[in-house]
Amino acid sequence: MPKEVPVHVTHQILLAVLDGTIPQEVLQEIVKEHLMALCPVCRQEIETFDWRQHRREVGDPSAYGVHFDRVVESVRGHAVQVKRERREAERWLAELRKLPAGRRRGRVTGAYKRFRGQVFAELLVEEAVHHVPADPEAVHAWADLARLVLGRTSAAALDPGTSPPVLVRATAHRGNALRLLERPREAAAEFQEARKLVDERAVTDLSTLAELDSLEASLWTDQRHLARAERLLHRASLLYGLLGEEELRARIQIQLGLVHYDQGEPERAVRAHERALEALTLAEAPRLYLYARFNLAGALEALGRPSQALALVEEDRQLQAEHFGPEELLQIDWLRGKVARATGHVDEAEERLSRAREGFVAAGLGYETALVSLDLSLVLLEKGETARVRTIAREALRIFGAQEVHPEAFAAFKLFHDAAVAERLTREVVEKTIRYIHDAQAKPLDPGSPS
Repeated sequence: MPKEVPVHVTHQILLAVLDGTIPQEVLQEIVKEHLMALCPVCRQEIETFDWRQHRREVGDPSAYGVHFDRVVESVRGHAVQVKRERREAERWLAELRKLPAGRRRGRVTGAYKRFRGQVFAELLVEEAVHHVPADPEAVHAWADLARLVLGRTSAAALDPGTSPPVLVRATAHRGNALRLLERPREAAAEFQEARKLVDERAVTDLSTLAELDSLEASLWTDQRHLARAERLLHRASLLYGLLGEEELRARIQIQLGLVHYDQGEPERAVRAHERALEALTLAEAPRLYLYARFNLAGALEALGRPSQALALVEEDRQLQAEHFGPEELLQIDWLRGKVARATGHVDEAEERLSRAREGFVAAGLGYETALVSLDLSLVLLEKGETARVRTIAREALRIFGAQEVHPEAFAAFKLFHDAAVAERLTREVVEKTIRYIHDAQAKPLDPGSPS
């Protein structure tokens, strides 16, 4: 078994203690672990300290024998009670699943004794999580039911230490559902409410705080508040690291890598994805593992290392076909097209970029259509096919303009379109347009205050 390495005291940990994210007791435990790991004198003193010599503060352990037995018996009884409550809660959840979504809330509010309790609320939150990201309306509905159940459960039946985290999680998942439903202002309000609950209820559960940071970071990433998203993701990664949740920490590193890519920092994106891959295996999390490797390849291409990017994609080609969906496979064609152009394979670049563009057009993905159109235009200009560039520019502008994009990004693409139509388009104009769109998309939209 590998030797356990103590957690280092870092600026992030100290700042997290100062703002209340990490309880001070966690910092004290980290410091104690370091003392015992690095200093043999401290280790010996801590391990050999005899509390029985200080009977005025701590009595002989035998004096607590009867009380200890009572505690053990109480814990056993509590475990039996929780198991019984969970079985009952699972029956209630199965009953609600059978009902149309519109009738579930009425069934809960109309019950006198049933559909109550913290255990049931926890199951409802997990049910909400199960529907992320495919069905945001279901996520919101189940998370909303969890809040309703907690509100209808008597205070005496709630654990004051563990019920607030359930409430925070339910509120955060309502916010994430609203984000997925493209209602960012309402989502921001839900996350603000979750933060308020953390403060007012003194929530210190690290897992809950990490999940909240991760979900809220997704909102600010969508709204291009990238610096705020980055701070939240760094903190979530730290917390999951403290908890030993390596796969969850890897997921956060993937999110962080995408943020760095959008910030125009491919080298940091490479490092984040490499950190993620240190904790992932193809056997245990195949889709996540392949996704991280694909993102790493994209960052390497942006960093000017197309051969390394191609090696990763080529190695995973068969597995990607098995585990990725249609839009993800289009992204792979797009990346391979950019790599082919960078390595001088113009015909392959045209084929792959054209296929990716047609797929994005069919899916109505305006941002992707615009950018792949620019990449394809570079190839077509090299081949002298200016008439086709004009056609592509007109179609891409129509699709790009129909979606919510940053105004500066649309303005930049409009300049590209006008130059193409006027037959004044050059490689320098296309490359400048690509940079402008990337820069503009990294600027915040405004769903509400990010502070």
